[in-house]
Amino acid sequence: MKFFAKLCSVMLACCCCFGFAACGEDDEKETDPPTAPVALSLSVSGMKTSFEYGEEFSTEGLVVTAKYSDDTTETVAATDYTVDSSSYQKDAAGAYTIWVISGKLKARYNVTVGKRTYQNNWNEDGVLRILLIGNSFSEDTFEYLWEICNSLNINAEIGLCWIGGKQLADHYTYLTNLRDVYEYRLKTTADGGVLQSRMNVTMDTAVTDRDWDVISLQQGYSWELSTYSKLGPIVTFLREHYLQDKPTQINFLMTWALPDAGPGCMLFDFCESQTEMYASIVSAMKNNVMPLDLPIIPSGTAIQNARSSYIGDALNRDEQHLSYGLGRYISSLTYFKKVTGLEIPAGVFAPTGTYAVSARDKTVAIEAVNNAIERPLEVTPSQYTTK
Repeated sequence: MKFFAKLCSVMLACCCCFGFAACGEDDEKETDPPTAPVALSLSVSGMKTSFEYGEEFSTEGLVVTAKYSDDTTETVAATDYTVDSSSYQKDAAGAYTIWVISGKLKARYNVTVGKRTYQNNWNEDGVLRILLIGNSFSEDTFEYLWEICNSLNINAEIGLCWIGGKQLADHYTYLTNLRDVYEYRLKTTADGGVLQSRMNVTMDTAVTDRDWDVISLQQGYSWELSTYSKLGPIVTFLREHYLQDKPTQINFLMTWALPDAGPGCMLFDFCESQTEMYASIVSAMKNNVMPLDLPIIPSGTAIQNARSSYIGDALNRDEQHLSYGLGRYISSLTYFKKVTGLEIPAGVFAPTGTYAVSARDKTVAIEAVNNAIERPLEVTPSQYTTK
């Protein structure tokens, strides 16, 4: 190493000077030993400076060079410097400053994170098409789904075929008898997300309106195991009459336990607590949905996860339905992550205005959703217990 070699030269020079001074006949003036060169600055090269959206930071290829006071340079060993990349955010497009530190010297360089798009991940035309079929619980989940997709540059068409208060048995009757009792809502990227609505349509009208990538079914009294008898027949009817030879996935939207503070459980004369109701919903998923091999959208678990945070049991606007802001947002976000399989970036859409979701509540929502996707049939306590 240059540092060690120069140090030895300096020590040898000192010894020689001392010896000559002691042995010489003349009392000559001692000369000052040569001064060791000092590192003045650092420079960096070879490193990666452009990253894709979502990509982890890397120092691959980084070379750190020290320049000395004698105009010489030396490559600094990796063990002799540190890299401060604390400013880097993989899920936020932009420029970030990286610092390389060796002793008292620093060098900086900038990296960029690009904006990532997903619009060609779904099918040949790059459009993600989702249809939710159910009652007002599906309406809650539909509310922010297009906005979430749009904020991540996903070309999406999100439909809702719904009728208030009805159960799977009702839907089976309406489907097989072509009853025009539904409202059909639609938001598309082509129309800028403007809500379109048609009243008095049949379910088959909504099902055949698009080549849907995903169709969801949902039960109203999701905690009652006896109410799922028509789920299998609905799936079979849809596949045999409308989805032949199509890759459309049918999944099931798991809804939420009712608020503990309200009389919801007692109104339905079913249980005495929210915990008991949630456990019954989980049992229904295991016994009535999973045997049909239907993917589960765990909105009910995401809501329960969020209830364990400082937000508490405040995610409903009445005895059954989700709050217009945060409650609906959590369910829409759960649906998005389950269907797309994508990570939820910090820059994802969140409601503003009358039903605004704060930055702190958004963090709780993302945590609750991520935990629900990882463990869909069990509650994961939130780490955000203090607001």
